[in-house]
Amino acid sequence: MDSFAKKATNTLRRRASSLWILVHWLRVHYSDPMPITEERVYEFAKWCARERRPATRVEGVVEAIGFARGVIGLENVDDTVASGRIRGSGHKQYMTKRQTRQAAALTRRMVGCLEQLAINGSGPDQVLAGDACFCIHTRARYSDAANIAQEPFLDISVGENGEQFGFVEATADRVKTSGAKRKRRVPIPLVGMAIGFQDAPWAEEWLAARMRHGLAADADGCLFRAVGKDGSFAQRRRSSSDMGLWVREALIKYGGYSPEDVQFITSHSLKDTQLCWLAKACVKHGIRRLLLSLIHI
Repeated sequence: MDSFAKKATNTLRRRASSLWILVHWLRVHYSDPMPITEERVYEFAKWCARERRPATRVEGVVEAIGFARGVIGLENVDDTVASGRIRGSGHKQYMTKRQTRQAAALTRRMVGCLEQLAINGSGPDQVLAGDACFCIHTRARYSDAANIAQEPFLDISVGENGEQFGFVEATADRVKTSGAKRKRRVPIPLVGMAIGFQDAPWAEEWLAARMRHGLAADADGCLFRAVGKDGSFAQRRRSSSDMGLWVREALIKYGGYSPEDVQFITSHSLKDTQLCWLAKACVKHGIRRLLLSLIHI
């Protein structure tokens, strides 16, 4: 198991899935999946092209074979990994892949809708709206925020006229863009405005709703727990795809948007929203990168 210690869980899952697909195909067509030869993998590549399998499948399988060679010492696959015809077939299939479309940023009205839901909502929807607002205002990648294992806290002040201003803060110690091994042990501060675009304390209401539902990142081991079919919070982390689906449905239900209006909104939109606004306002790249919380002052 130590051989996999430096590899991300999602990387291991992706490589294992690709190898399982190849081994299953070899077992069906050759009875014995071993050895994994260049000729066999090329036949697999041609089969993928004929059967119109996902455009990235062949390249994924080649990468997985190379991964197995380098990490667990899979032998006699050098010719397979270096094969020009396998890589060429994989490239041709990859070029048929649909173009990647970036997630759309939310509008100010959409953010206001989520803030209002975090303040005045009820049940799990109030909590999930606050989760979305947290990612928006801290400009946090959803998966990074979901992995937070300490409850966020508030730093609120009251002005001379009674107006509130301040921040919601948290610390992320498991982030995707952590870079070198040393940086992985340096916690990343996440800071966002606790008073939103509606001039109302969305963060305070969100944290109160979390407490009412018995949610605590310290005890749960994550900040965003999944919601079960019965409307209660499950004992597992909520996925990014589930969050993206909920945001789209919430904007349709509470904001009056059509499915076409929100079709390109995903969980990634939450992080991108304020950064997109800043870019359109011609804020310098260095400032935007600092606000992304990926570098330290």
